[in-house]
This record gives sequence, structure tokens and C-alpha cells, in this order.
Amino acid sequence: MLLSHMNESAFNLRGLINFYENNVQKYENDIRSVAWGSRESQEKRFLVLSQMADLEGRSILDVGCGLGDLYSWLKARYRSFEYTGADITPSMINQAVKSHPGAEFRVWNINESAVSAPLYDFVFASGIFNRKIEGHEAFIKETIHSMFSLCKTGIAFNILSRKADFFEDEEYYADPGELLNYCMTLSRKAVLRHDYMPHDFTVYLYKGDF
Repeated sequence: MLLSHMNESAFNLRGLINFYENNVQKYENDIRSVAWGSRESQEKRFLVLSQMADLEGRSILDVGCGLGDLYSWLKARYRSFEYTGADITPSMINQAVKSHPGAEFRVWNINESAVSAPLYDFVFASGIFNRKIEGHEAFIKETIHSMFSLCKTGIAFNILSRKADFFEDEEYYADPGELLNYCMTLSRKAVLRHDYMPHDFTVYLYKGDF
């Protein structure tokens, strides 16, 4: 579900990929494969991501798409949109292709792909920063930068908050203010939302005159 920064050795991604590969083997097309606590919390995050703009007729890249759950959610709410799902876990992509034959899914590490021009109207990421890896802060910044380079209009991502009232040892919690400050080095058109869950926040980052 997570996309790698630069290369696997820098961030110990092999263990992370194995974690999700094992989940898919055990649970297949189930919410437990992507390590969400519930379908309700997953879809609440999807709703907040989608509220950054009207997505009708727009192109969307879903970074760390997992099983393609965001595609299903969007399909139930929009008549027309172009969707691409990207993930570094091959079994996730295989399962997503089986479940959603009408959508485009690719095994793709966005941090290893240089682009000469933005490719998608919006780039979203839900949950990809939550599980701890070595060099986590650098990984987050690199991935946000890559997402922003791939968008025409804006990006949105969520992450666990250091303002939470409970913490899990294997999960990463970001400082909302510090992360917003970094995002604003890329664009000053930024929104931080900490209003939908006490332990989670979402950032919208816009390009150009949007």
C-alpha cells in the first residue's frame, strides 16, 4: 500500500511489502488486507479527500491504492472520472485488477519516476504514511513532493496526528503544524483539516490559480 522513497534499502520497504503481501494472502479482498480498522473510518477519509474539489470529469492518481477501494467509492458517487491506482505491493495490484476490471492499476513507485509534466488533475494518498518505516520523515516529504510534481491542480493526503489521544507502537504520528510548514514550501495554497477525527488529519495542496 505504501510507495517507496528512492529505493527499498533506504526505508526498509521489503518488510513493509511483505506485511501487505501476507495480509492479501490471508484476507484477500477484505479491509484487513490494507490494515484499516474499519470500512467506516476508511470511507470517512475518502470523503474528506474528495472534498478538496469537484472531481466530476477529472483525472485522479491514487497513490498506494491497495485493493482499489477508493475507485469503488468514487464510482458510486461520480458519473465520469479517469482513475489510475498505483502501489508497490504486486499482490495488491493483482487483487485490485480482479475486483475492478474497468480501472487502470499499476505496480509503480512514484518516487523513482521522473516526470517532465503533470499527468493528473488530482493525486490522492490515503493511509500510506501510517505504518512506521526507517527514515519516515524523509519518506513523507519525498512522497509529497513526488505527488505534487504529478498533479495539475492539487494533491490531498491523510496521516495520523501527533495530537491523538492514543498511540500504537507500529504507527507513525505527524505533527500537523510541522507538516503543513513543509507543504507550504511547495505551495502557499494549502488547507489543513483536523476536524473529522481526533487522531487523523488531511492536507490539501493546490497548484496555480485554483
